[in-house]
Amino acid sequence: MASKPSKLASFYSELRRRRVLRAATDYLLIGFVILQACHIIFPELGIHDWTISLILGMLAAGFPAALFLSWHYEISPDGMDKSQASEIPQTVSQKPLTSNIIIAVLAGIILALLVIPNIWEAK
Repeated sequence: MASKPSKLASFYSELRRRRVLRAATDYLLIGFVILQACHIIFPELGIHDWTISLILGMLAAGFPAALFLSWHYEISPDGMDKSQASEIPQTVSQKPLTSNIIIAVLAGIILALLVIPNIWEAK
């Protein structure tokens, strides 16, 4: 008797199939390189320090959009195409897992927006 994969395992395999994890890793690494380059170059050019915070905010705001686009679209030789549906049918019991993850991500973003200004004011 074949064992049915858990909901978390099937969600993780779907993330890997759609290359969302790779897109997230690439976005974070490129964002880190951009911030480090700005941190080194901007003081030499006399650009204000708040612009680095602005760039960080823009990168943070673009991260969910990058994940959304990597989930819904894939890059092929013909250009960007909509991702194909998985062969694994999604049951009603799997849908709350997806909505819980969306709620958790949104709660994290809201929490970060509330905490980050307090951290900057403390400096």
